[in-house]
This record gives sequence, structure tokens and C-alpha cells, in this order.
Amino acid sequence: MGSSLMDVCKVQDLWNHGRIDGEKRCLCCLPMELLVMVLGYLSILDYLSFRVVCKCWHSAFSKCSAFISQKQLPRQLPWFMLLRSEEFPEELHFRQNKQHFLLTTGKFGDLSSERIYNSVIPELCETRFLLSRHGWLLLFSSKNESSFLFFFNPFSRARIDIPLIDVNKLWHPVFDVSAPPTSPDCVVLAISCHNFCIEIRTCCRRESAWKSNSYEYHCVSGHVVNTVLVSGIWYCLHESGSFSAFDVVNNRWRFLGLPEGMTKGSQATLVSYVIKRGTQVYLCVHGNVFNEVLLEEPLKVTRNFEDEHWQISVEYLMRTCPESAFELLQNEMEVFNTFNVHAWCVACNDTEDEVEEFRWHNFWSCLNKQYQLDDWNCPRNNKECSTIVAWIEPVWVHPSADLRWML
Repeated sequence: MGSSLMDVCKVQDLWNHGRIDGEKRCLCCLPMELLVMVLGYLSILDYLSFRVVCKCWHSAFSKCSAFISQKQLPRQLPWFMLLRSEEFPEELHFRQNKQHFLLTTGKFGDLSSERIYNSVIPELCETRFLLSRHGWLLLFSSKNESSFLFFFNPFSRARIDIPLIDVNKLWHPVFDVSAPPTSPDCVVLAISCHNFCIEIRTCCRRESAWKSNSYEYHCVSGHVVNTVLVSGIWYCLHESGSFSAFDVVNNRWRFLGLPEGMTKGSQATLVSYVIKRGTQVYLCVHGNVFNEVLLEEPLKVTRNFEDEHWQISVEYLMRTCPESAFELLQNEMEVFNTFNVHAWCVACNDTEDEVEEFRWHNFWSCLNKQYQLDDWNCPRNNKECSTIVAWIEPVWVHPSADLRWML
């Protein structure tokens, strides 16, 4: 209460300072400190609305946009982007193992209101989606004989172009970043499995080209579906439930197999995400059964399907009410966008342009039959379901020439 009173008094002093001989001045003429203080109470959605009220408000927002980027906003529920799943041409398939990729549709929205907004932003339409982390999207564009690989903030339209690799030539690629692309320590990871080898590419922000390493790999564990960076080690989850690890500093890759406590079985579809408790990092893996894996070697399961309270409460909410699930896990999930690609889909009402329900895409577990969760996941081999959801952290980044990749 005392802090709020001090803020009110400070605002009053700054407001009085913004007058000349008692005459009110335009909002854009108010002191920077006051504008930043006011905007600090707003959400990303408020920012988008604030800028289009009038020229004066747009000018006021532009005046302090750079300062807003540096402020830590209150924790907000994630936004989402709608993607379209496409299948590579038949001649590119390897041993009938069909590969899919995701294209942006230009539609995104916020989970709080479940509204979908049609954007007129070219970068959000028909570019290939690779990653969502820290409020940034990693996108690949290949149009008109020109290709670009870049990070993009859909709220401010800030963009960072990075060295190019032809993503379409990578087999089942999974991308990750060690830090936001604005960080001087940012490293981008691209991992793909093909022709009995695993190819790992990395690119640091101070570098103008990708480094590539290949390791012998006999496809016994399937391609990678999710990655987590912990203490300089990228832990890679494969579609079978097994893990491998890549040491960034020493450029060394190792196959780790199944974590201690995880039973070998069919894990055809996996939904995974990262949580953190104190200094320990875990990957929650929902396959046919649930396992929570502590990401320190030797890998071990700390919670599994026998912990019914955890499995039921989290998995049920994830399927039926993502908003409640995110609120339940908000103290453990540092970011809400660590779900593996193709994890979510959505059913839309085209008439009112509103979201009806989110679902885990093409997913089945032991809870389906027991708690009749079939309505909250897609049937297997459902070709009609092609609308995938990517979660986005609501972060405002001021567009600037200083965001270029090479510092």
C-alpha cells in the first residue's frame, strides 16, 4: 500500500511538472519517467491497442518503446500462433517415414481471451515455423528465389537475421537457443537425423556461419522431438523416449538411452515440456505413460505414472483447460513455450473467429480410456486436423539496428 501511495504522489508531481502555466499538455509531451511508469502496468495486448488510439498516443508509445523493452513485465499467460501442417513431397520421404513441417498462417491470439487476430504482417504468413522461445519466433522464408533465416517478435515486429542454412534439406530438424537472440551469448542449435547419422549445427551470435558436426547414429531411437539446455549440455529427447546429449563446449555427442526408472515401451507420440524447481531442471514426458526426468547425469525418473495425483491433475488440465494448467505450473515453468513441435492443435469456430478448444495433437495415453479424454486429443491418422498451435511468450522488443546478429 505504501509503495502504491508513493507511486501516486510521484505521478502527481510529474503530471504537474508537465504543465506550463496551468495549461494541460498533450500525452506525448509528458515526461518519459511518467510514460514508462504508466505503460509498466499494461499488458502486451494493451500495448497493441495503446499505439492505435491516436497519433498522440502512438507518438507517446514510440517515445519510450526502447525503455519498455528493458522492463520486466508481470508474468502473463502465453499467446498462441496458428500453424498449418504440410507434408513434404513423396520423393523426399525416406523409407516411408513421412516428414511434416509447419507454416505460419498469419493468425495469432492471447490465451486469456481466446481471441484470434488476423495479422497483416508478411513474416507471419507462409514462412516455415522452427521455434518459439523467449518471445521470439525463429522463421525460415524461401520465396522468390531468396531465402532468409531470422528471429521475429510478432508484437513489435523486431527482426534479427542470422546466417542462412537451407532448412528444407534438413531431416526432421529441431531448433533451440541457449538464450534470447538479443543476448551476446546466444547460441542457436539445429539437430537432425538422417542416413544413419545425427547432424548437429550451431551458430553463435558473434559468428557469420554455422558449425556442423556429424555423428554415427543407427536410428534405434527415432528422430529428436525436443531439446533442453542444462549447464552447457543439450539433452535431446527422441521419439522412442530415449535421450542423447550434446556438449556445446567440447562438440561431443553421446547416446544416453532410457533414464533410470523409465520402462521400455511404445512411445509413438510424445508431449514434453520443461519445468524447474530451484536449480534442478526436469523434462515432463507424456507418452503412453507419464514420466518426469531430472536432467542431470545419470538421468533418472523422479515422478511417473504411479504418481496419479500429479499425472491426473496436470495432464487432465493440459488437455481440457490449458489456462488453468499454465496457472498451476507458472511457478515451475520459466517459459511457457518449451513444448515440442506438433504437440498442440486447436478447433476453431470460423463464424465468430474464436477458439473453441485446445487439444494435444494426435495424442493417446493411459488416461484416455480411464477418464474419457478422447474428446481432448486428435484421433490417430486424422488427416483433417492440420491446425497446430505454437505458444508465444508475451515480450515486447524494441526494433533497432542494434539487434543485428553480428555485434
